[in-house]
Amino acid sequence: MTSGTLHILLADDNPAARSQVAGLLAELGHETTVVEDGAAAVSALAAVVVDLAILDFDMPAPAGPEIAAMQGAGGVPMVGLSPAHGARADWGEAPIRAWLTKPVGLQALAAAIERALGPSVPVSEAVDLVHLATYTAGDATLERELAGLFRVSTDRYLTQMRTQMDGPGWKDAAHGLKGAARGIGANEVARLAAYAEKLQGSAVRARRESVLPEIVQAVDAAHACLKHHLAQLTD
Repeated sequence: MTSGTLHILLADDNPAARSQVAGLLAELGHETTVVEDGAAAVSALAAVVVDLAILDFDMPAPAGPEIAAMQGAGGVPMVGLSPAHGARADWGEAPIRAWLTKPVGLQALAAAIERALGPSVPVSEAVDLVHLATYTAGDATLERELAGLFRVSTDRYLTQMRTQMDGPGWKDAAHGLKGAARGIGANEVARLAAYAEKLQGSAVRARRESVLPEIVQAVDAAHACLKHHLAQLTD
């Protein structure tokens, strides 16, 4: 876990969500500047030195993805905050370094902060496209077919992992996800799935709950990368 007190900007127009996340940040020992919309977030980023920003996806303009794009990959590390049924792919190529859905849990928030302040894998690098092209011999139709199968597989395995947090199905799902990811070149997904497959022993549920948001984020980044890549292809 990240050591020391951080100064974090939290921008969310939903009072209940804003209060809940601010409370968790305080519980983690961090200082927080809280704002209610995108314009205030932009002003705060220009006026206050912060270590990290947590941005709501659909707050009044500019929304989270727009602010992240304005900051750029070299700016303040950003954590995206989406509605309960949101997806990392909704953020497109916005350079967020971690991603969460509401309601936010304490462990998930701590893990997101850790990811955001560590080395990041850009969406554009979430899939090894050289590996994919070699595997398919550059066949655009086959690449689209594999991308579709990968989405179906990841949806199935992630659902199984969510429902088997305490059961033996977790390991089987993580193993299957690892294989699917390696096949298409989603190396970060494969790395995290391999780690998840080995989790056992005491406090295993807490460790699984901690890694699952990272896996979901990596999977969403891989889908976003494939979507962008396939849009550039011609049969």
